[in-house]
Amino acid sequence: MKPKKTTLIFFTGLVLFVLIMPDIHCQPYTPWPDIRVEMKPWTRWWWLGSAVDEKNIEYLLEEYARKGFGGTEITPIYGVKGCEDRHISFLSERWMQVLRYTCEKSDSLDMGVDINMGTGWPFGGPQISPEHAASKNHYTAIQNYRRSGA
Repeated sequence: MKPKKTTLIFFTGLVLFVLIMPDIHCQPYTPWPDIRVEMKPWTRWWWLGSAVDEKNIEYLLEEYARKGFGGTEITPIYGVKGCEDRHISFLSERWMQVLRYTCEKSDSLDMGVDINMGTGWPFGGPQISPEHAASKNHYTAIQNYRRSGA
């Protein structure tokens, strides 16, 4: 009696599998890598009029850390109505003090901080004349601050 075609295909496949099997090498178990700050979600943090203070920064950063965020990207932007008295001028001594506090608090929570290159949307469009366009970069270092491990 002649074997059926499907039986022949099955046994041919089985023989090939057995012949190839010794060449299949299983990868050794490697544990999941440690989760780093860069692997977690981050949030954009609008500082409207930079009307921020250490008490609220501390509260919010602790909440972000508790929820699993890896860091914040600060975007200082124009003022907010009703809080004009709390406005902090961009890059002023007080502004740099608040930014330094934010970096130190974030570091203590194993979080990162990034910052937008300017204040909101200064980079132009047809309504922006050359004399008002963002055309210069000024760099300011935060004195006496270095992220641990950096």
